[in-house]
Amino acid sequence: ETAAKRRWALFIRFFMGVQTLVNFAEIIGMICIFRKAESRAFKSRLNCRLHHPCYYSVHEIAWCFPSVYSAIIRRDVFEKLGRHMTTLVFGHQSSAEHDMGPGHPERPERILAVQQALDADRFKDLERREAPQATVDQIARVHHRNYVTKLLDAVPEEGRVQIDPDTSMCPESGEAALRASGAIVAAIDAIAAGEANSAFCAVRPPGHHAEPSRGMGFCLFNNVAIGVEHARKAHNLERVAVVDFDVHHGNGTQAAFWSEPNVLFASSH
Repeated sequence: ETAAKRRWALFIRFFMGVQTLVNFAEIIGMICIFRKAESRAFKSRLNCRLHHPCYYSVHEIAWCFPSVYSAIIRRDVFEKLGRHMTTLVFGHQSSAEHDMGPGHPERPERILAVQQALDADRFKDLERREAPQATVDQIARVHHRNYVTKLLDAVPEEGRVQIDPDTSMCPESGEAALRASGAIVAAIDAIAAGEANSAFCAVRPPGHHAEPSRGMGFCLFNNVAIGVEHARKAHNLERVAVVDFDVHHGNGTQAAFWSEPNVLFASSH
């Protein structure tokens, strides 16, 4: 019995080691993709920011994995191009007013914790901007227009409306959802205009579970997917990569771009 337990323990350790190597290889692969894009941009003297359109996802990396972020978007590349590395922060009070009820895991305290972290001295020089509301036309690049109008019409004047077993809306949810998507759109516009090299969008509700025809899993509109389509349609970016760091699968983002060969979706779940 003891020998059998030892064999099982060795097998489990071996399996965990293999899984760790696979995860490491995936991250290295993502880094290589972005570094290759950087090299191409530098050599051709093009605007490097246009080769990094997935701003929201990249800054999720910056927030959770600063060493990976520094490898993906290296400061020296921008310095060689003669640019100063600047970052914008987009947010709005409505993100903290969207409330799905007592005890819900996706609660206002999450964005309040992010805002508190951003108040630290090391972030004091970042420029803060108010997130605008996305237009229905911008959202409809990803979501079915009928879904968008029905969802916004369903925002209650009081109380809560249930979207699915995990997702509900309160009176402030409509504005919060529009500004969460609008933050990503505004961030991409600002970077494309040369106003900054990067942006961090401190907004909620989240979005990567929202599919083109329905919201789910705490998500109403797929903010990142809306940003991707805005980058492609409004700024004519040919290829976009979305790097999704989360313990859950970004099913909505995958569904939005499943048949799109020029959008890469990489999820660490």
